[in-house]
Amino acid sequence: MQQAVRDGLVQISPTRMSGWQSEYQRAEDEIDDLRTLAPSDRTPLSKLAEAPVQRSYDQYAG
Repeated sequence: MQQAVRDGLVQISPTRMSGWQSEYQRAEDEIDDLRTLAPSDRTPLSKLAEAPVQRSYDQYAG
């Protein structure tokens, strides 16, 4: 693709990536602080955790 840019066949190479540094930094920050990965609304997570209990025999919570 760089050769196509040099030859004037395309203006900008579609393989050129921009902005990856900020995405990489954000991913590293998430690894350092796992709380950033937690959902802000815990209602769906609570429903997901309660589903096996509701379907179990006599709704046994363990």
